[in-house]
Amino acid sequence: MSADGVTLRFGEELILENISFQVREGDFVSIIGPSGCGKSTLLNVLAGFCRPQTGTVEMEGRKVDQPGTERGVVFQDLALFPWLNVIENVAFGLKMNRVDKRARHERARAMLHLVGLHGREAERIQNLSGGMRQRVALARTLVMEPAILLMDEPFSALDAQTRDDLQVELLKIREQLNTTVVLVTHSIDEAIYLSDSVLLMKTKPGRIEEVIDVDLGDIRQPSIRTSARFNEYKQYFMDHLKSSHQ
Repeated sequence: MSADGVTLRFGEELILENISFQVREGDFVSIIGPSGCGKSTLLNVLAGFCRPQTGTVEMEGRKVDQPGTERGVVFQDLALFPWLNVIENVAFGLKMNRVDKRARHERARAMLHLVGLHGREAERIQNLSGGMRQRVALARTLVMEPAILLMDEPFSALDAQTRDDLQVELLKIREQLNTTVVLVTHSIDEAIYLSDSVLLMKTKPGRIEEVIDVDLGDIRQPSIRTSARFNEYKQYFMDHLKSSHQ
């Protein structure tokens, strides 16, 4: 996926200015920056939910100007259906695509097993913890087999331990499915731990100041969070956010 010269206005307000970058197949890319810099808006452009006034977004050589199943989105607001049980929530998109019940439930069960919810198929959403609901939302998106996963602060409402656990699980899932990921996050630690590269945004208007490759190896053990190299990246990103606010 690539963005080339993306500029977006809402009315008279310039939100994004001349955004250009590339996401290589199989990479994990995070977007960080100060509040109000347009991170979520940029993700919406990548998803095809809104169109820039100038510039283009392309995926696999095709222009992105509307939502598509090759781009799966996990929102901060999970938007799960409380009147459906777990497996029905996960299989909902397949049902809308007219996949027969047996086939869609088979695929949904496989995805629930992948996200660690095997045996929870019949449970109601309101009976699940926050972490489990996030796993359901992730499974619902992944079951559609998107080529790229777009995530907007998916773990922000979770407690610290659950968030750390889900980050580890996300890396395992991404490795198994070889899915490309673009993540919007306010958490510097999360961006460093998960990412192959990080887009640093500034405001206003929102623009990319720098793209940083995160060289921490392909296998990310949780213990890497306390390494000297990890903390070097953390200090650099903290300095960036501080200068952006100023």
